[in-house]
Amino acid sequence: MSRPLRELLNEKLPEDLDPEVRRKFHYYADKLDRRGVLAGTYHRRVTIPKASLDSDALERLGFVPVMIAVPESGQDSFISYRHPELLHHIHSHGPNWTMHEDTHPSLTMALRSAKLPSEKLDAMVRGTTHVVTEGIPGLGKYLANRFTAGADMVGAIKRDLQEAYKAKRSEREARKKERSNAFQKRSSATALLRQG
Repeated sequence: MSRPLRELLNEKLPEDLDPEVRRKFHYYADKLDRRGVLAGTYHRRVTIPKASLDSDALERLGFVPVMIAVPESGQDSFISYRHPELLHHIHSHGPNWTMHEDTHPSLTMALRSAKLPSEKLDAMVRGTTHVVTEGIPGLGKYLANRFTAGADMVGAIKRDLQEAYKAKRSEREARKKERSNAFQKRSSATALLRQG
């Protein structure tokens, strides 16, 4: 995990958090940061087995259950989890969660920390930015998926991960072939020089 991400997580997660729960969340946040896939959306996503982090662990991490969010295809509950200090958002999909990181704080999370009138105004602006730039486009994608019988989110994530893996494997094989061809050319040139 990159040092800035680890420091941010450590700063925003509860101090008295169980080290094993902290370690698991660090792992999934790092996985999202490094290998998350778009899965037909505007945010990179990863899946998290609920056997690894259950809803109690999410709440110990500081996540708050919310009911105001655009659902994902295949989501099995209208309750999702947001972190008031981080931009991570987690949705339930049977035995898995999906996690993405929003670009802007949701309106509910922004207002949650606002105390003064000026802070509330700022929270409204930030939260409205989230609704306009993330919520409305996300709702459009969700509805389009509903009408076209698109893949559920977990299936889309798995599909995109497989495609990314295949692309990387093809890249590695192409580089290996290039190195092999270059080596053969050098070997042939060396052999010709020795003969001549």
